[in-house]
Amino acid sequence: MLVAEKEEKIVGMNGIISESNSGNGRFFTRIVVSSSYRRQGIGSLLLRRTLFDLKKEGLRWAEVETIQGIPAAKFLYSKYGGESIQVPS
Repeated sequence: MLVAEKEEKIVGMNGIISESNSGNGRFFTRIVVSSSYRRQGIGSLLLRRTLFDLKKEGLRWAEVETIQGIPAAKFLYSKYGGESIQVPS
């Protein structure tokens, strides 16, 4: 888990579950940023640091699952090459 702090206050976090499979890696994450601290790059910082750390551990690709209808998530993940796919319910 990564935590973002500003002025000694937790303003964001990133929960990670990482697993290795035949040399590939994947992670599922939930990036949460306090509403009063959004649009300041905190989510990007958390995601970038997570990808960097997992790449050092041998990550070749990442998979993120999010809830449809969250514009910030769609914007954030697409900045890092993420693609939207529909998953059957």
